[in-house]
Amino acid sequence: MTGVKRARNKALLSALALLGGAVTLAACPSPGADELARIERIRGAGVAPSAEPLPLELQTMRNVIQERDGLYSRNHVITTGNWMASCQYSRNGNSQHAACDVAPFSGEILSGHPVPVPNMAVTEHRSGRAPTITLVIHSAQEGTGWAYACGNRTRQIGEGINGRALLDERASQVFLNVMKTRDCEFSYVPEGSQDRVVIRHLAHGFEEAHTYATRYVTSPN
Repeated sequence: MTGVKRARNKALLSALALLGGAVTLAACPSPGADELARIERIRGAGVAPSAEPLPLELQTMRNVIQERDGLYSRNHVITTGNWMASCQYSRNGNSQHAACDVAPFSGEILSGHPVPVPNMAVTEHRSGRAPTITLVIHSAQEGTGWAYACGNRTRQIGEGINGRALLDERASQVFLNVMKTRDCEFSYVPEGSQDRVVIRHLAHGFEEAHTYATRYVTSPN
């Protein structure tokens, strides 16, 4: 497997990890031809950001709580507007850990699981740490470079770097401040093409999802 393919696969896995296992539904009994085609489209990363503002009301789409042998854990996903947060919490005695990943929500639901988009900026919230952003591109053409821009802030990613770009805490904070009020765009050349495309992610709901994640990792429940 080439380095580009490995990077692309890692990027896709990052996007699908937020599904909480929803993609396994392709093996469920007889959902019908249309639903099977939809599942395969989602599995193949054929999901685009919603071009319209989605309902801003915060909704809990998945909430799994487990307690066993002194270990308590909770995994849940919320959506608000065009963004979603996938959060995990675990407690074992005096030790505890909380984390949330905030990502663009496509507007699609698969068996109760909100579906993220494959090209996205993921804000990673962790207990005791400032949030950081990971930029994920699913299928940029090799050697073309790509960019992520929010308002007057742009991050250029060099040629030959595909799949992921991690921003440090300082650069992440600069983008986070802008993402709360401005739409953001990925600019890249898709694999197999020569034409650059622009994908827009609406800011609608980002501040709410970011605030939820910030509060949750500080005071999980």
